Amino acid sequence: MYRISPSAKAIKHKGSLLKLFEQTNSHFINRFTPDEWEQFQEYLNRLELP
Repeated sequence: MYRISPSAKAIKHKGSLLKLFEQTNSHFINRFTPDEWEQFQEYLNRLELP
C-alpha cells in the first residue's frame, strides 16, 4: 500500500485539499448504481485478503 505525504506547501492548503478529495470521491461513488456499488465493494474486500 502506498501513502501520500503532503509537502509543507500542501499542508497550508489542507482544508481545500480535503474538500477536493471529498468531492472527487463523491463524484466517483455516485457513478455506480446500488448493484454496481455492492459488486465494487465485494471486489475491494477481495483485494484486502492476504
